[in-house]
Amino acid sequence: LLPDDIRARFNRSAMAVTGWEVDVVRRTSQGDVSVPCYESYNHHYTAVIKGRHASLSKKLGQDMGHGPTLIFDTGSTSSAGESKAPQVQAFNEHNGNEHRQSYHGLPKGYVQPVQSPEAFIFWPMQINTRNPDGSGTRGGPVPRSSAAPPGSSYSGLLECPCTTRIQKVLNGHTTSGSKPCGASARMEIDPWDSGSVASARTLPVTS
Repeated sequence: LLPDDIRARFNRSAMAVTGWEVDVVRRTSQGDVSVPCYESYNHHYTAVIKGRHASLSKKLGQDMGHGPTLIFDTGSTSSAGESKAPQVQAFNEHNGNEHRQSYHGLPKGYVQPVQSPEAFIFWPMQINTRNPDGSGTRGGPVPRSSAAPPGSSYSGLLECPCTTRIQKVLNGHTTSGSKPCGASARMEIDPWDSGSVASARTLPVTS
């Protein structure tokens, strides 16, 4: 559940979210301490703020590789005299661990409203980079596209895509009037996949 003061303040009214910031922390007697990326890497997450009139549906949503997504059923607010603001709002980050401690603000004049906010539901995709293989050393298994040198003291999962060790060749673009950005309308191929970038293959950019 959300803190009591939040639920009481916005009971029977809408809370307007204008931005948010997240971090991975460790609870200590001295307060919360930010966990280093080389100990725990948050690849992405999905979070939901649910209003008190909404309920979790027994139906399951689309499985996009991490299990079925959650579906919510909305309840009636007309009898309670409340507004028709959304009863559920989702907040997602899929840009890697770099989103931590970065404020995500909506443009001026835009908000994500949620009616009578009640609960915070959160499911992260967390990677153990501290001791993943039980050897007691940092690192562990990494993707084939990892550019970390052999014997590195850090995990290749922490590689920044802007590193100078990866050559990127972009030699033009095309403009599409109907298809969405990407390699194809069905997104069968990710034109920015790490294998293509690491091999310095020419990447057509569609916009």
